[in-house]
Formats: sequence, C-alpha cells, structure tokens
Amino acid sequence: SSLRYVTHLDLSNNLLNGGATKALSGWSVLQELRLANNSFESVPELVDVMSSITYFDVSANNIVGEIPVFLSFASNLVYVDISSNSFSSNIPDYMGGNLPQLYSLYMHSNDLTGKMPRSICNLRNVSLRNLSVDCDAAEGDVASDV
Repeated sequence: SSLRYVTHLDLSNNLLNGGATKALSGWSVLQELRLANNSFESVPELVDVMSSITYFDVSANNIVGEIPVFLSFASNLVYVDISSNSFSSNIPDYMGGNLPQLYSLYMHSNDLTGKMPRSICNLRNVSLRNLSVDCDAAEGDVASDV
C-alpha cells in the first residue's frame, strides 16, 4: 500500500476510540505521529516504525498501563507527549538513555510512580529543554529529584 510512505499522520481531535490501529505497522518512514485528544485506550507495538519517529503525541486519551517499551527503539525522538492519560508505572530508564535527541517530554496528568531516572536528568545538559511531570515531593514521588 502507498500509505507506508506517509511521513506525517495527525488524527488528533477526532473522537476516535478503542486501541490505536495496528495498521501503522510497516510505515517505516513515519516521522510524526499525532493521536492526541481522542479516546484511545491503548497504543499498538510500533517497533518497526519507531526508528524514524521524531514526534510522538498520544496526549489526552484514555491509555492505561505502562509507558510503551517501543519508545526505547525511537532514538530519533525529539518530542514525546504522553500526558493526560492513565499510564501507571515507573518512568523507565530508557526514556533518557536511548533518546539522546529528546528536546520535549510531557508526562503530567498520569499515575506515574517512583523517582525520575537519572538518565532523564542527565539529558538536561544535552538536549532536554521542556520537561513536564507531576510531583509530590512530600512522598519523594516522580520528579522530586529534577
């Protein structure tokens, strides 16, 4: 299909629901994926697409569970917005260690736990300029070390 040559896909603000489609699999030149402001409950594993992705936005959906592992394969990511969902895990180390070009990372309004990984804090000296997470310093929760 000629859709596998799409470089930018924006399905934001469309009231889409369920799981984001697996039809994106094989879109090896996809650079920007914008699925914000829908009612998606999950994001499919997109390992084969992630090597070309620079912009990933799934904010303001109903996504539950852990931060997707496939983001660790997205070494060209500059912008990640997973805010305003129901992700409920620790922030994985790979978010900083495998994403050396990351400039903006938005994770606020989720149910994230634990401490901010040192690898993300180290990116502040390299590329990271925008970081948004919820903090509860009284409990030593996410981002209390930022």
